[in-house]
Amino acid sequence: MQVNRILSAVLSQPWLIDPLAAEGLLPLVLKMLEQGPTAQLEEEPKDKKKKGWQYEVALVGHASAGRASLMSYSSYDDAPAGSIAVTTVSGSMMRNDYCGSPGTSTLGQRIKEADAHPNIGAHLVRFNTPGGTVDGTEAFASIIQQTQKPLVAFAESMCSAGYWSGSGANLIVAAGKTAGVGSIGTMISLASFEEYYKKIGIATHNIRATKSKDKNEGYYQALEGKYDKLRTESLDPINEAFMAAVQENRGDKLNLKKEDVLTGKVYYGQSIVDVGLADEIGNFDYAVRRAQELAQEHSSSNQSTIHNQEMSLFSKNKFPKLSALAGKKTEDITAEEFDAVNEELEAAGIDTAGFITAAQLTTFETGLSDATRLQTENNTLTAANTKLTADLATANSEVTRLGALDGAASTGSAKAGTEMEEEAAEDENQKAIDALPHNQALANNPAFN
Repeated sequence: MQVNRILSAVLSQPWLIDPLAAEGLLPLVLKMLEQGPTAQLEEEPKDKKKKGWQYEVALVGHASAGRASLMSYSSYDDAPAGSIAVTTVSGSMMRNDYCGSPGTSTLGQRIKEADAHPNIGAHLVRFNTPGGTVDGTEAFASIIQQTQKPLVAFAESMCSAGYWSGSGANLIVAAGKTAGVGSIGTMISLASFEEYYKKIGIATHNIRATKSKDKNEGYYQALEGKYDKLRTESLDPINEAFMAAVQENRGDKLNLKKEDVLTGKVYYGQSIVDVGLADEIGNFDYAVRRAQELAQEHSSSNQSTIHNQEMSLFSKNKFPKLSALAGKKTEDITAEEFDAVNEELEAAGIDTAGFITAAQLTTFETGLSDATRLQTENNTLTAANTKLTADLATANSEVTRLGALDGAASTGSAKAGTEMEEEAAEDENQKAIDALPHNQALANNPAFN
């Protein structure tokens, strides 16, 4: 037996949810409170597979005139090769399962399982949700953003926490003219039950430890009508993370100067695409076809270069630091930004390419030019030294020949002296060559040692 999770979530957690949906939960909360303790308990199935949980997949056959066939299996092992895994996010989103409805934790595991299965070619996540609790949303959104196979988000209603989750898809298809997408914002609804508890004879006392003066302070101030602390310390940080995730996932598809979509507004129909919150409009069959097309592109891209994969039209933004440099002038890019890009590439296992500043390039080119000049001068001197050595060898040969003539005894003495003098001269010659500035520069240059 477990405490009722809807009641617990509504009363104790911040939500990323459309306001109309939030209002709709209040009568449910009141009903649960009026029914007393029996409404606060629920029993979850211990073995979910025995309860008939199924994995849905979709395919578009040639004979079906482009219509998608939706099928259910007890395992992806039974699904046809190339199937599109269909995951449905419906109703208010919460981390844990409730009354047979899977929470984001379970849905995330299903997506990861499909992503790793050879029978699955792509994902389609069907959103019909006003949003939900903050708890679990970031983790679920991360799973969607990091799938290795293409993922299409089909947005019938994709608001607040739903949009945070779906914004990481390769492609977002809005369901039609009545589809609602957006509500990018954070809120919390607080209700004071003090009078209600008094009515039923319950008195509440909140006591904090001596050094816990800030424990739930924002909450207590909000109950008194002072909202700033709760807003700035809780809601604003969550909202900043929400907005940053949306901007990273959608990238330059958003034009915030033209339309600021991050204020909590909901968009409908064609305007969803116009403001950049979705890529296309179509029905469910269309979304499945697009998922199959992306699956085929993904399969082909496995034979292509990493560059082609990353530059695909609907490729996920896996290099946000690099993407952030788009449109910037060279002189406006700092060395720290270049370092951040190189660290991002190294983290992705790309160690054969990197970025340097214009100043670093100039320094490198100057050093390379100096090294080339010194190498040329060294080659010239080496050739001259080789010639001198050859001339010396010729002279020694001549001395040897003369020493073999009559009067060899006296000549031999002269020969020995001559050889010693020539060897000394050769040593002095080599020292002079080594002392030249060019050779000194080469000797001190790590490139030639």
